[in-house]
Amino acid sequence: MKKKHLFFPYKVLWLLFTFFLWTNTVFAQPRVEYGEPIARYKGPLGIEIISFSSNWSDVKKLEIVYKELLNNFHAEEIEYFSAVYIYPDSPDGVAAYYYPDFDFGKNGQYIYKKGRYIEIFNGNEYTDISQFARILSHEYGHHFMYYYLITKENKHFAQWKDTEYAKIRNLKAYPKVKYYYYNDKEYDHLWDICEIAAEDYVQLFGSSLARSSTMYYDSQQRVENNIQEVYYDNHSFNLLPQENLFLPLATEVEGLYLYWLGLAGYTGAVPSLPKKPILTLKEYYPIYEDYYQYYFQWTPASYNSQEQYEYTLVAYPTENIQLPEAIKTVKTGEPLEAIAGSALHYNGDGTMNVLLENYEGDYIFRLFIKNKRGYVFSSQPLQVKFQYDHKKVPTFSDYSSTHWSYPYTKFLLQMKLIKGYPDGTFRPERLMTRSEFISLIIRSFYDLESKEKLKSDHWFIRDGYLKKAKDLGLIQTKDYGKNFERFHMDDPITREEMAFISARCMESIFGIDGLCMDSVEFQDQDHFQYSKEIRTMASCRIIQGYPDGTFQPKRHATRAEAIKILYGLLRLM
Repeated sequence: MKKKHLFFPYKVLWLLFTFFLWTNTVFAQPRVEYGEPIARYKGPLGIEIISFSSNWSDVKKLEIVYKELLNNFHAEEIEYFSAVYIYPDSPDGVAAYYYPDFDFGKNGQYIYKKGRYIEIFNGNEYTDISQFARILSHEYGHHFMYYYLITKENKHFAQWKDTEYAKIRNLKAYPKVKYYYYNDKEYDHLWDICEIAAEDYVQLFGSSLARSSTMYYDSQQRVENNIQEVYYDNHSFNLLPQENLFLPLATEVEGLYLYWLGLAGYTGAVPSLPKKPILTLKEYYPIYEDYYQYYFQWTPASYNSQEQYEYTLVAYPTENIQLPEAIKTVKTGEPLEAIAGSALHYNGDGTMNVLLENYEGDYIFRLFIKNKRGYVFSSQPLQVKFQYDHKKVPTFSDYSSTHWSYPYTKFLLQMKLIKGYPDGTFRPERLMTRSEFISLIIRSFYDLESKEKLKSDHWFIRDGYLKKAKDLGLIQTKDYGKNFERFHMDDPITREEMAFISARCMESIFGIDGLCMDSVEFQDQDHFQYSKEIRTMASCRIIQGYPDGTFQPKRHATRAEAIKILYGLLRLM
C-alpha cells in the first residue's frame, strides 16, 4: 500500500473488460432492443460499421472506424468477419464482445463460420476512435486467434493444452491458465486463455493507434509544471501492454510472433531489443518527515542514437499487479531517469507545490520499452522493499509534546540534526549560541568540503564551521567588525542575527528577491539594522514577532526559537 498525502491527486480509470461470446447465428445480428441503427457504413471488403450511438451518427466517422479495423494486421481470416456494432451504453457492464462460431465437417474437423462480428459498448462515452482503438484491436484479436487455431491446428481453445501455441508460450507452467465456459461462476479474466491470446495479438499485430502511448510525468515534473491530476487507465498500452503481467510479454516469447504469422501465411523479421536496460534505484532521501523521494536511472536499450526508443517506468505492489502506476515516460535523447514518491517545487512567490507520497511494502519497478515499430519489451523487474525506520523520538526529562516547539523539534530529531544533552534533558529555553545556530544551518544545507581538522581548542573552528560560514558569507565583517573581533562564538545569538544568517542561507540557495511578498509590520521596525532580512523571514513565516507587535531584534533566542526557524527554512527550501 502507498502512504499518501497528496496536494496533487491522481485518478485511476478502470475501463471495462472485453469478452467473447458464442453465438448460434450464421451472420451478425444487431440487438433488437436498440431499434434501428442511427448510421451505418459498408467498406470495400463488405464489412459494415453499424452505430446505435448518437456520438457515432456521422458516416465519415464510421468510415474511420472501418479503416482503423483494417489497420490491424489481417489475412484470410478477414473474409470471415462481417460487422462492428457500436452501442450507446453497456447493458452487461463490459467494454466489448466478440462472437466466434464453428461447425464440424464430415471428418470431424472444425469449420469456422463466416459472419463473425464485434460489439463495442459505451459509444456515447467516446468521441474519437483513439478512445477505443485498443478495444477494437483486442476484439479482432479474438477473431484472428480463434480462426487460425481452429483452421490450422484444428484445435478449439478448450483444447489449449494440446496446441502449439501453449507449447511456445509455455502456458502449462502457469496452473491458473484456464479455458472458461460461458457463465462459469469462477471466471478469472486475467487467466482466461482466450484473453491472453487476444492480448498477444494486440502486442504483435495491433494497429499503431491501438498501441499508442500516453506520456507520463514523474513527481518532480508534476510539481514543477503544476500538473494537479493524473489519470491512469488499463487501456494505455505503454502502462499495461498486456493485462496479465505474470506472463512474459508476447514480444519476448521466442517463436510466438513467427508462429501466428506463419499460420496466417506470412513471414517477417522478428521484433527484438538490442539490449535489456538495467534499472537501478540510485538514491533516496526524505522530503518531509517520513516522505521520501526516489531517484531511478537505467541504461539505454541501444547506444545507437539513430535507434529511437520510448521508456515508461511503472511500479506496482507485488501482491497486486493488475494496474501499474506510471512513473515517467522518457524518449531516446532525454536523460534516462525518473523521480518517484514525494517532490516539492518553490514557485518564487512564496508558495510551493508539494506532493507527499510514499511506497510501503514490496513493490516492483519495471521499464516498458517501445521501439519505433510499436513493439514493447520490458526490463528485468526491480523489486524494492520499502521499510521506514520510524525510530522512536528520544524522551527528555524536561521536555514533552505539550511544549509549543515540540512538533518542530520532533522533525529535526528524526533528521538527526539536533539532540539533547547527556543528562537526558533538552533545555528548550536555554539560550542558543552563535556557534550552535550557525553549525545547525551548515549541517542542514551545506557540505563541509574538507574533512581535515583545523588546529583549535574550539569545536566550531576545529570542525571547519567558522571557515565555512565566512566562505558562504553567512557572517561578514560588516556584522562583526574587522577580523570579526565582535564575533564571540559562545555568546547567545540574537533574533536579528538568526534572521540575517537565515536570509543569507536562502539567498545563496535560490535568492530572496521577490520572495514571500506579504507586507509585515512591527512596532519596533525603525530600530532594525537588517530590515530587509527580518521582513523576508517574517513574510515567509519562518520567524515571528511577539504578541505586542514587536520583533525585539536584540533579544537573545532560545533553543526552541532557533529550532522553529530551522524547521521553517527546511520546509521552505
